[in-house]
Amino acid sequence: MSSNPIDNKEEQARTAEAWKKLQAKLTAEPMSPKWADWPAAKQEEAIPMHVQNREHRQATPETNMNERSEPVASADAPQRRAPRRKWSGRRRFGAVAAACVIFGVVASTPLGDKALAAILDQFRMQDVTVVQEEDLRSMYQVFTDDQSLRESMNKYGEFTVERGKTEGEYTPAEAAKQLGYDLIHKELLPANAKVYVSPSETMTFKLNVSEVNQTLKRLGATALLPESVDGKPITLTVPEQVQFNLNGADSNEWAYLSQLKVPFVKVDPSIDVEEAIEAVMNFPLLPDYLKENLKRSRILAGTIPMPVITGDAKSEKLTVGEHTVVVEEFNYGDNNTRYRATWIQDDQLISFEGGERYMEKDAFLSKLKELAA
Repeated sequence: MSSNPIDNKEEQARTAEAWKKLQAKLTAEPMSPKWADWPAAKQEEAIPMHVQNREHRQATPETNMNERSEPVASADAPQRRAPRRKWSGRRRFGAVAAACVIFGVVASTPLGDKALAAILDQFRMQDVTVVQEEDLRSMYQVFTDDQSLRESMNKYGEFTVERGKTEGEYTPAEAAKQLGYDLIHKELLPANAKVYVSPSETMTFKLNVSEVNQTLKRLGATALLPESVDGKPITLTVPEQVQFNLNGADSNEWAYLSQLKVPFVKVDPSIDVEEAIEAVMNFPLLPDYLKENLKRSRILAGTIPMPVITGDAKSEKLTVGEHTVVVEEFNYGDNNTRYRATWIQDDQLISFEGGERYMEKDAFLSKLKELAA
């Protein structure tokens, strides 16, 4: 894998132009009528009783930034100190967790062969959506069946990860030269500031359809994965991430801003996508709120949702300017609260962590308005 996957400016320009032409071509295409044809899965009959009794969290409501909203998806967090954020720790966890469910995200969106061919078998993540960590763990546990992660991967297929070589501290100018684009809000950086670049990651999946379908049958699924998926590569690429402290690297108070080009997924063109869609949409443990978010995706323009995985935090969706923003609230006890916001802007996935500088919600939201304007 190239160590600088996006620094070839000529290739980048050709790709961007192709996407513009594609989106213009597909704007008038209607949503696939298959949504009306697919029967709902009989979950009451198919799901084991201990799963039926678990209360699913509901989809996160979307509100306007100017309105106060009640947060959702809360979980009781133990009393603990908020750790100082490492440069790339959570980003890597989020990427791997997203990778674990990316096949479902790709395959759960309605499109026909014509649209699939038109977008060159490639999907960009351009709308954030909340995915509850508890739901991911439930699906993961069903497939791992008390086995270790490595054993489960070997059973259900192959999973490989490649990392890029661009990593470490750079000046803003050096980082921009390496990555091929300017940093967002670089005017906020203190003099002589350094930024940290985390390497790109490319995760490739090759499913063992026979083993996956055996598990689906055990769960009472109404459709199975087609043989065309067997052994075919599905690739998630997460580009390099740039992160910096808004108060300067030497400041006692920290507040981080990070950015990366939107991740994208590529599937093998021989996969029977419509059959795969039916199988995933009828997967008994796929939460209803995730199905609804996938239905609303602008798949005909080549986009799928970017999952923001929430755990022991309250989360809410806000509208800031033209952007949908997921805001998470972490409570570490003793009035020690931290906030994080995630949104997509100008083909960049942006994350703002208030840290010790913006611990009050009003101050955090005020800064968020400035950053996401």
